[in-house]
Formats: sequence, structure tokens, C-alpha cells
Amino acid sequence: MRLGWLRVLLKTWVAVLVCLAVAVAGCSRSGPKSTTRHLQPPRTPIGVTVLQSDTIQTDENGHMLWKVTAAKMTANEADGAGVVSDGSAVVYDNGTIALQVTCPRLKAIGAKRQLHAWGGIQASSPRNNTKFTAKEIRVDLRTNHIRALGGVEGSNNAGTFTADSLDTDIKFSRMRIQDPIMVEGTIGGSK
Repeated sequence: MRLGWLRVLLKTWVAVLVCLAVAVAGCSRSGPKSTTRHLQPPRTPIGVTVLQSDTIQTDENGHMLWKVTAAKMTANEADGAGVVSDGSAVVYDNGTIALQVTCPRLKAIGAKRQLHAWGGIQASSPRNNTKFTAKEIRVDLRTNHIRALGGVEGSNNAGTFTADSLDTDIKFSRMRIQDPIMVEGTIGGSK
């Protein structure tokens, strides 16, 4: 009797070992399931050209930052910028017009909240009746800073000015001009 019980136990263990051997052999032949995806090559960023356009840039709360009008605009997805030919821009500060620019070329970078106009610009602001011309202008709405460069000529409530560069805040309440001496002052009557 004892021997029969041992024989059954031995056959059971042999059967279990055979099943395990078959299972292990089956796994090693097929290997793990393939997780390789067929990757597509990166696509080329999209570039678009639009004729006669108006583009409005808003902040995360829906407040208008600027409106750019262009005879021709080329937008490139790669750098997130639009380049304007023969255009104009109206820059806003808390819903009111802070600056109006007319220019042959302008680049707007919405993610950085920056405008760069060049090629001979004409600019004006209803704040302190400021008007000026320059070779280029840079507007940074993150810092509320405006910088005009190259042959800056203009006027405001305080008088006329000629300079190599002009730096001001978005409210045109404080201006710094340099030619080659730097003059800085606060302009009265700002809104």
C-alpha cells in the first residue's frame, strides 16, 4: 500500500514537471510579445502665408494684447512667430491703445508677448501725444518695455527729441533717450 501511494505521488510530480518544462519551452520559443511601434519620422513644421490679414493676440484671460494688420503674413510653426510685410500693429494696455506702429516688416512672437518692427517705423501713442520714427522698435509686454533704435526722431507733451535710442514704459510716462548723452525724465500729463 505504501508503495502505491508513493507511485501516484511520483507520477503527479513528473506530470507537473513536464507541464512546467513545456510551458517554459513555449515561452522561450515565442519570446515576449512585441511592443515595437512603427514610429513615423518627425513631420516638417507647417508654414503658412496669408494675404490681407488681421491677427489678434490675447492673453490667458482673453484681454487683447495687440492687433496686427498685414498686406502679407508668413507664420511658421517651428518658431511660433508670424512675420508681417507692409503692416501695422496696435498694442493694448489694459484695454486701451498704448501704441500704434506702421512698418514695412514686423515679427510677432505670441508666446513671448513680443513685437519687433523694422525697416523704418512710424509710431504714435495717445498717451502724452507721443509720436516718433525710428529704424526699429521692440515691444515686450511681459516687462511693459518699449525700445526704439536708430535715428529716433519725435515729439511729445514735453517737446521734440532726436536720439540714437528711446526706452519707455508702456504708459509713456517715463522716457530715456540717448544720443550719445542719456537723458531720462518723467513726462507730465500722462493718462
